[in-house]
Amino acid sequence: MLGKLFKHEWKATWKLMVIMNAAVLVLSALGAVFFYRNSAVVKPLFDSLERTKDGDTLYMLACMGYFMLLVLSICVLAVGCTIYFYVRFYRNLYTDQGYLMHTLPVTEHQLIISKTFVCIIWRIISALVVLTGFLVLMSSVFSEDFRLMDIIKEINKAIFDMGMIKGMIFLIILILGMLGKAIFTTFTGYTCISIGQLASKNKVLAAIGVYFGMRVVMQMITTFGSQYLAIIGMMAPDMWFEMFENNENAMIVFFGIAVVVEYLICGAMYMITHSVMQKRLNLE
Repeated sequence: MLGKLFKHEWKATWKLMVIMNAAVLVLSALGAVFFYRNSAVVKPLFDSLERTKDGDTLYMLACMGYFMLLVLSICVLAVGCTIYFYVRFYRNLYTDQGYLMHTLPVTEHQLIISKTFVCIIWRIISALVVLTGFLVLMSSVFSEDFRLMDIIKEINKAIFDMGMIKGMIFLIILILGMLGKAIFTTFTGYTCISIGQLASKNKVLAAIGVYFGMRVVMQMITTFGSQYLAIIGMMAPDMWFEMFENNENAMIVFFGIAVVVEYLICGAMYMITHSVMQKRLNLE
């Protein structure tokens, strides 16, 4: 049944997500062609602009307009993906649609997992699309100085200079950290929506209030942690810099602990969401 839930969620979401991701890719590709002056496609255009009085002005306006459109498409993709899946979660499970969803022969775990899985897949796809578009665009704009293979080689060298085993461990932690960030963002919204259902009235406003409250608390914790580390660094700067500049083990442990804490918080938010859905369900 979990597979059927996954297929239903995927079919219900893929069209909009494909459109938003395709918009970013198309704009990035158009920019790559436009900014690659040596291209046979656009070189005559630049030559004609250079011969006109207002050619530079038109070029600058075109660049500004393009970058504004590209940034807007990326923001729509990032924010739209988040809001879209939050709204689907709320409508499917906590409104009139929830009466149907909760009468299906499935558990609350399966409902949450199916929606979370599809959401995370699209988050990963969207991140890869934005990264691909950025690299393609930069390779075109700075075609002589920006070479993708050189960057990949530098990243590979930086990681595996630690040694094969340490490099692989660090790479795994890095991947788990990025995946954990996607899971964390997803469950933050799901948990706030679920807690908001405990309110007798204005459940959506309650969920929004919980969301901003959680963000404030998380920001305070992050700020406190940063200040704590900064104080340690000021008290023993030599030891601090030596530990994190020359000791790969310390860096791996530091990032590993951060990833573990992130997943523990995700687990706690999952349990809260499941508990509310199982024991305190109050559909509108």
